[in-house]
Amino acid sequence: MDLKPTREELEQKIKELEKLLNNQEEKERKLLEEISGLKQTEKYYNALMQNTDDFIVICDQSAIPQAFNERYKEIGKALLNTEIKPGMQPHKMSGNLEVIKYWTSLQGRALNGEKFLAEFFDKERNQYLETLFCPIREGEKVTGFTEITRNITARRQAEIKQKELQSKFSNALEIAHLGPWEYDPASDLFTFNDYFYKIFRTTAEEVGGYVMTSGEYNRRFIHPDDIAFLTEEGRKASETNDPNYNRQFEQRIIYADGNVGYIAVRFFIQKDENGRTIRAYGVNQDITETVRLREKLAQVQKLEAIGTLAGGLAHDYNNILMGILGNTALMLLEMDTAHPHYAKLKNIEQYVQNASDLTKQMLGFARGGKYEVKPTDMNELVKKSSDMFGQTKKEITIHTKWQEDIWTVEIDQGQMNQVLLNLYVNAWQSMPHGGELYLETKNIVLDDNYVKPFYVAPGNYVKISVTDTGIGMDAATQKRIFDPFFTTKKMGRGTGLGLATVYGIIKNHSGIINVYSEKGEGSTFNIYLPVSSAVLTKEKEPSFHVLKGNETILLVDDEEMIINIGTQLLERLGYRVLCAKTGSEALETYKNNRGNIDLVILDMIMPNMGGGAVYDELKKVYPGVKVLLSSGYSLNGQATSILKRGCNGFIQKPFGLDELSKRIREILGSE
Repeated sequence: MDLKPTREELEQKIKELEKLLNNQEEKERKLLEEISGLKQTEKYYNALMQNTDDFIVICDQSAIPQAFNERYKEIGKALLNTEIKPGMQPHKMSGNLEVIKYWTSLQGRALNGEKFLAEFFDKERNQYLETLFCPIREGEKVTGFTEITRNITARRQAEIKQKELQSKFSNALEIAHLGPWEYDPASDLFTFNDYFYKIFRTTAEEVGGYVMTSGEYNRRFIHPDDIAFLTEEGRKASETNDPNYNRQFEQRIIYADGNVGYIAVRFFIQKDENGRTIRAYGVNQDITETVRLREKLAQVQKLEAIGTLAGGLAHDYNNILMGILGNTALMLLEMDTAHPHYAKLKNIEQYVQNASDLTKQMLGFARGGKYEVKPTDMNELVKKSSDMFGQTKKEITIHTKWQEDIWTVEIDQGQMNQVLLNLYVNAWQSMPHGGELYLETKNIVLDDNYVKPFYVAPGNYVKISVTDTGIGMDAATQKRIFDPFFTTKKMGRGTGLGLATVYGIIKNHSGIINVYSEKGEGSTFNIYLPVSSAVLTKEKEPSFHVLKGNETILLVDDEEMIINIGTQLLERLGYRVLCAKTGSEALETYKNNRGNIDLVILDMIMPNMGGGAVYDELKKVYPGVKVLLSSGYSLNGQATSILKRGCNGFIQKPFGLDELSKRIREILGSE
């Protein structure tokens, strides 16, 4: 048998071998291409690994690092001061059991097939880091994982800063009582937030959400009398052609608790390409406290304006009364008590005194005067005034409660008696069929929050409460109760100056007066007077009789009537009198008679050169000059300032002969 292959068989074999060779070459070519691709991928991979700022490490199924980038090596240098090599586990090498436990638990989660992000704070280096754990799988089996750690300190600090700014912004909104809002005209819906609801003293939960219609908003929060105004504002905003239209106004609101408040509204609009208003947005600010303070300031300014007028009138009245009283005194000197006109003249004196008391009320209302301020025991003062009042009003039962060891206050006792009597009379008039009057004194400390609306200093005060069981007052009456010329009495039955005068006197004593009342439940007036460190002293009973002299007196006054009356009174007292009607004339007269003038009676208010300027000039040139200051105004204010500069005394017009003689002798001596 011939086993030698035939030519055909050999050719066939050669073809098969050539085919196998070609297939092998193709495989080798593809393998080379794959190897080249893998090398390129490895190049990209290495570039990615080595050029990123992230810390990258690949761990096997035992959580042992097998590959990592250069940035990861920095962990070893930073944490362990050594070079990290494959197989090393930096977290275990740290020796920190807390870190080992924490990091091992994270790696365990990755080996269980979980992909997750973990964040932690490096206290030693004050930095925030986050690590992405990604499992490596071969089929269903997890064979390892990668850790990609990134420094997020800048991002986290920016987030913290943003939160701080947001917190500050939120605090600013709350402190400023601001509430933003937005309105969609197409759907007629308002959108609010929590700060908006805080203004109205409610929450979104109580209201039912952050969105409501304009009708519901008006019904819930807007004062009924302001709804028409607000509707008109909305119409204007909708119809305007001005794309920059904005408005600012104030309106009344109804808090969730039913009380009335005030808000300032500022809003803007947004228009579409067709000029239609498609959005309104703005902010509301609660200005209730501001409005209240503004009303108080307006009240104070109104009282001060009327007070200035009242003070000027009182000054002029006192000058007129001085003429009447002076002439009456001169006539009385020329007759004895048996004269048929003596009693009538004494009545005139009393009427003048009554009129003088009225001008003192006007000056008190004008806040022009604490006349004779002295340390006072308010228990004693209230007791005396209430005893006197109780004797005349038997239908009123008076109850008292006194503070033991009551603090001392410095007051004008005459004015404070006037205050108390006004309050007693006010209480009596509110109880036409009789009732109960409760008087109480109390030592009390007022803090900043309480005194702030009244513009007085915090500290120790004496509180005097006057409570009646009368008809009471509504809120509207209480708001106006201290207004000048306001009265609840019938026409012709009251002047409306009583409580206005009370208010002026208490304010002038740096005190506080307020009222609490309800219709049918009576009223309580509370007075707070600042405590003084001055020591109480017992006073001697005054004795009045005419004291004469023979010195020379310069009488200075711009009123001709005062010059005439004053000259006659002084001459009847035995004095030689020189007169001057202006400040410059007074200086010239004193200069020409400086060795002979023993006393200057100087009017405080004169045109061109007032009494203060005249006194200063006299004192500068003639340091030993003696001056008795005279004025239709009270001792408070300008007169007190002149006295502090060394002036020897003060006498208020109108004054009688006995008072004038006493003041002169107090300065010149009793010889």
